[in-house]
Amino acid sequence: LLLQIQHGGASSKGFIGEYRFLPKSNYLNDGVEIADCSYRIEKTKGVLYSPSYPFYYRSFVNCTYILPQRKGHRIVLSSGEIRLGREATIDIFETTNGVGKLK
Repeated sequence: LLLQIQHGGASSKGFIGEYRFLPKSNYLNDGVEIADCSYRIEKTKGVLYSPSYPFYYRSFVNCTYILPQRKGHRIVLSSGEIRLGREATIDIFETTNGVGKLK
């Protein structure tokens, strides 16, 4: 990490800040990567992260998270934070008795 600060010459008080390093292991998906940014999730409960989270999402990336249907179960997806750019889209594939509908 290189932190470089350039100042234009005017008088100022400077700055104060904090930093901390977060281990990458804190932000791993509970799935197996089957292709670039495509994950198959086999666990019945877990977490999903976008690439590079909590940092910026890469440009021109398409990610897929496959959660196979489990007989007798429903799925609940929740998110604490979704911040996508103006060009981003989210597609949800809904299945009912094996017949899918794009929503």
